[in-house]
Amino acid sequence: MDRWFTQIQSKIFTRLEYMLKYVDNAPFPDLNCTTGNANNEETEFPTLYMQTLGIIEQGKDLDNKGVNAVSYSAQIRIVSDEDDAISLNIAYEAIEVLKGMRFNITMLPLAYTENNIHVASFRFTRKIGAQDEL
Repeated sequence: MDRWFTQIQSKIFTRLEYMLKYVDNAPFPDLNCTTGNANNEETEFPTLYMQTLGIIEQGKDLDNKGVNAVSYSAQIRIVSDEDDAISLNIAYEAIEVLKGMRFNITMLPLAYTENNIHVASFRFTRKIGAQDEL
């Protein structure tokens, strides 16, 4: 069985990081990006964390041997040690990139402060077919 769906997070994360950090005139060249766990004691600021929340099979075929499509959902959490505006600004730029990849934003950015760390988080989802390009 083709396991194309196991590469979804990597493809999304790589494109998101590239668009936020490395393109000409990138908006956040000093942004740290990771799919790892948030550990405020060792965090470099600002940091974008991406976490897959679920991959659910959609569109089964008759013999039920392949995965034709999935419903993918994830969460992004941005942390900053400066202020809420920086975290929210990064969140809105990330949303622009994800909307360009045809994702739906299911929870708009929520900003809060936790132990003097400014956080913005949001969730996104999309149905992705086996032949879709991200």
